[in-house]
Amino acid sequence: MSEIKTVLSDFVGTLVRYGGGTCALAIFAASAWAQSGRSTPAAGDGARPADEVPLSEVVVTAQRREEQLQDVPISITVLTGASLDQSTQSLTEEIGRVPGIAMVDSNLGGSFISLRGVGSTGTNFAGTNTVGYYLDSVPFGFVRNALTPNASAYDLERVEVLRGPQGTLYGVNSQNGVIRVLTHDVELDSFAVKYRVAGSGTRDGGFNYRGDAALNVPLIDDKLGMRLVAGYEDFDGWIDRPNRKDANDMRRLTLRAKLKARPSDDLTLGMSYWHSGMDSHARPTGFADNTTPVVVDEPMSEDYDIYALQVGYDLGSASLTSVTSWMDYASYSVTDTSYGPGTNLTSSDFRSRVVAQEINVASTLDGQWRWTAGAIYRDVKDEFTQLSPRYVNPRGTQYNDYSASYAGFAEITRLMAGNRLELTGGARYFHDRTRTRPFSILNNANAVLIESRATSSKVSPRVVLTWLPSRDLTFYASYSEGFRGGFPQSPTVKAVAPEFPAVAPDNLLNYEIGSKGTIAGGLIGYDVAVFYIKREDIQQSLSVNAVNGAGAPVRVAAVINGESASGVGTDLGISVRPTRNISFGANYSWNDLQLDADIVPATGGPLYFKGDRPTNSPEHTFSAWFDQQFSIGAYDGHISASLSYISEREARGLVNGVRVLTTSDETLTSRLSLGLTSPSGWGVSLYVDNLNNYNKTPIPDWFISPSGSNRIRPRTIGLQFDHRL
Repeated sequence: MSEIKTVLSDFVGTLVRYGGGTCALAIFAASAWAQSGRSTPAAGDGARPADEVPLSEVVVTAQRREEQLQDVPISITVLTGASLDQSTQSLTEEIGRVPGIAMVDSNLGGSFISLRGVGSTGTNFAGTNTVGYYLDSVPFGFVRNALTPNASAYDLERVEVLRGPQGTLYGVNSQNGVIRVLTHDVELDSFAVKYRVAGSGTRDGGFNYRGDAALNVPLIDDKLGMRLVAGYEDFDGWIDRPNRKDANDMRRLTLRAKLKARPSDDLTLGMSYWHSGMDSHARPTGFADNTTPVVVDEPMSEDYDIYALQVGYDLGSASLTSVTSWMDYASYSVTDTSYGPGTNLTSSDFRSRVVAQEINVASTLDGQWRWTAGAIYRDVKDEFTQLSPRYVNPRGTQYNDYSASYAGFAEITRLMAGNRLELTGGARYFHDRTRTRPFSILNNANAVLIESRATSSKVSPRVVLTWLPSRDLTFYASYSEGFRGGFPQSPTVKAVAPEFPAVAPDNLLNYEIGSKGTIAGGLIGYDVAVFYIKREDIQQSLSVNAVNGAGAPVRVAAVINGESASGVGTDLGISVRPTRNISFGANYSWNDLQLDADIVPATGGPLYFKGDRPTNSPEHTFSAWFDQQFSIGAYDGHISASLSYISEREARGLVNGVRVLTTSDETLTSRLSLGLTSPSGWGVSLYVDNLNNYNKTPIPDWFISPSGSNRIRPRTIGLQFDHRL
């Protein structure tokens, strides 16, 4: 954290110049938005200032039922839709400021996620995510990839971020947390239109623009309605090539449609469609001066289509929900993997089809007992093709991964002592069958192709004791487990590094005590948790640089199990509201997660040593914010500022049998915005993203390509206009 003092000093000075001296503190805490009920309303929505909304009035469905946020015995952050509509950044960037999370775009599509130091060791072919990701009720996950989408942040109901294992209710991908992106529901009794447009300029880059719109139409009053959302963004690049300026431009199209019917008071039907398409001429990689010597395009694209059918039925004493979903996903990238003079373009094509069916039943009657039960089935088919001139086999690497899994879960809660005490117990049984079918491998066109299989089964328990001494205070103690399945080692790895065995499942144990609430008459809101984590049979990835049959170097991603990793940690969050118009706060998350033993492959020396931090596991995250409201005649104004920090992360490679360790830079970014809203429903804001112009390497990578390292967009200044009818 050595950079924070210097950058914070520069940041505050800049903020004072921008804000006319109104801000003495420029710090940000994403969790305080929800944990204190904060969500700045969009212009003209008629809502009272969200800073006045008590914590006890924020409603979430984190435990598969509607509950007040104050009463949920989980360390949880909620980003509200109204505040996200006013955001000028992507959803990945917004979620990346939540306490304990390190989430940044990779340079090959998708995002890296780490929560409380537990994260995916790579986006591609290094195991599934350790954090479950849901778009509405649709699980976003693959067989051995940890890709998460950079979804649109416009017209969302809220985003719920749950810290700690959620294996009981959410399953295999929720080993240490869950992110739920919930879109705005159809309103059956009102017509509504809203839109926003924005233009901006990036330092060392060009002009960017974006537009979003949402339309809600009741087709049959209180019986049938639809909601349509469309968005398009076009961002210029900022990294120059010898033959092209600002090469890494990016375009993204988002389309969403929802149809909702309520044929009776007891029955609700819903259909939804979500499309996202992104393409870029080059990855955001370069050197510190925002240049790269690469002269060829390295295009990258990501597209997905999600279809879902939801049925809800009121059974009287319980509610039943059924969600059927289908997802088609495709990503494509071209990378210059030259290890010296010349050009070597490697193309990677990944496609997936995911079908899921989930049924959930939850009690609805008031009483001494509450319960939730359900089951889910998921079928996944992933297809991967990679081609390179360096591969001996002209067909390159081609294989399919398959997964067929099912699970059953239940939780029950007993209320005691006049509903001041709650004891919750639950469990989930999970079973998964995976197989890998190769069609070709890179170093032998005549190789015998052997199909590999793996089976994973696990019972994940959860026990929570909750004490609710008052409406404004909650204390809890919990034990929970999270699970991640195993899978066969990829054919590419077996071809160049046959000593790596199949990957076994890993399991996470979490012991936690926490408290949240408001004190001093609502002046201060807080959320604190202390936890101990133990990851058994921890999966770790390793970039292996081997030699193919023609003597050319080949880089592959292998996965290996270690004995365990463990450590203590804490999440601390505080928000302060000294006056009705001023609020500020900060969050800090720390963990001491370390490997408990060396990790040694079947042949060779140790790849990881006892005391090493796991791959892509930051020790510290910090965020803080400041917000001030003011009036100019009939208009409402605000000035907001934020700061976000992620400590360094490590990655490891094996180059010709030699262990190589690299470390990312610390990540420190800041933001500033000044806005004005009118009584008639329009709003305008001036914003500065990456105010301190951070330009280092946020992701560790032992292989330094000729393109350079991954970079964050430089300082960007823009103007946004929004309107509601």
